[in-house]
Amino acid sequence: MNPLRVLPLAAVLMCAAACAPGQGQMQLAQQERRSCAELGIDPGSADFGTCVGNLDATMFEQSNAAAR
Repeated sequence: MNPLRVLPLAAVLMCAAACAPGQGQMQLAQQERRSCAELGIDPGSADFGTCVGNLDATMFEQSNAAAR
C-alpha cells in the first residue's frame, strides 16, 4: 500500500471529523473502511485491516495532538 495515497484520505477524514464533532466513533469507523475500499483494497484482505488501523491511529493522534 502506498502511504502517499493514504495521507490525503486521512486529511479528508480529519476535516470531516472536525466539521461534525457529534457524529461519533461509529461513523468515523465507517468512513475509514470506506476510504480504504475506495483505494481499491479488498475488504477481506490483511492490507484492508492495516489500512483501517493506520487511518484510525492517524485520526486518534491528530485529534489528541491539541491536548499535548
